[in-house]
Order: sequence, then structure tokens, then C-alpha cells
Amino acid sequence: MALFSRTKKTAEAPEKKTPAGKGAPLLARASAILALRVTEKATKESEQNTYTFNVRPDATKTEIREAVKGLYKVDPLTVKIVPVRAKALFQRGKRGRTSAGKKAYVTLKKGDHIEFT
Repeated sequence: MALFSRTKKTAEAPEKKTPAGKGAPLLARASAILALRVTEKATKESEQNTYTFNVRPDATKTEIREAVKGLYKVDPLTVKIVPVRAKALFQRGKRGRTSAGKKAYVTLKKGDHIEFT
């Protein structure tokens, strides 16, 4: 009966993860961007070729630049990263917090734009 066999199973070596950079596949680089940040301020800035994205907390400027290139086929001029702090809430008699994170301002050259549908 194989259920109680005395042979030991060999453990497979876990795969090494490559950092998201030039050698990483497109999906790994694209995962630096979580979502487009849709706010009144972000909408006004998109008219000036500056787009705002919610990004992973551990994402770097290089990863974000590569993700924008891969997803939207445009070359960003600058990438600025700003931390988003958690805020205290009081709703329905309970205290809580909003989630913290990071946002990125990506500026494109004149004439380039990102089309969101």
C-alpha cells in the first residue's frame, strides 16, 4: 500500500524569480502598474500629458517606465513617484483606515497620449 510507504519524497527546487527589469517578461513588468487613478486632479493633468497610476508599493521608476512602454506603446519623459499615506476613518460607528500605497505621475512628450476606454 503506497499510503504508508517508507520512501521519502524528493523536494523539487523552487524556481528563482527574476527581478522585473529588462530581462523580465512583459507581464512581470506590467504588474508594476495596478490601475489608472481616476480623480478630478488626475483628469486635469491628463490634458497636460501627465497620467496618474496606482502602482505597487515596491515598484521603481524603471519598472514603471518599462510597464508603460509595454502596455501603452509610448515612451515616458519623466516618472515621479509619490507615497499615499493611510488615513483614519470613522464609519458606521467603527474606526478603520484607508489603504496606503504608491502613485506615479508619468509625463509623456507632446503629441503622445494614452487612450483609455
